[in-house]
Amino acid sequence: MAFPPSLGYEVVYVEAYISSFHPGGQVVLKLTPRAISKLVQKHRLNYSGYPTTSGNDWYQTELQLAVLYAQFHQALVNFVYLIRGEVLATLWERQEQNVPDSIWKHVETLIWGFFFPLSTVYIG
Repeated sequence: MAFPPSLGYEVVYVEAYISSFHPGGQVVLKLTPRAISKLVQKHRLNYSGYPTTSGNDWYQTELQLAVLYAQFHQALVNFVYLIRGEVLATLWERQEQNVPDSIWKHVETLIWGFFFPLSTVYIG
């Protein structure tokens, strides 16, 4: 997924692993620690550039940013994506290694929501 110009157009590969299976036929996917680390790094770059309002409150701003980074990291650790088991079974039978684009677009939109929760995101 590509990020806005302020983040240097670097592509971040988001990896996930199968965390568990639910009796209802759903598979739980979670982000890998490497993907979480990379996304937290991008988040830090995105929010660390905001200037403080005055030179006297820089320490308070740094504390607030540290809390923000920790909350963002925890949100990514807790992020799960449910997918129907039939989708994975079909991919396995076809020996395909790629997940359908519709699923990637949905995951991409969800992760963009972590970065810009109050913005409308359009992914074309």
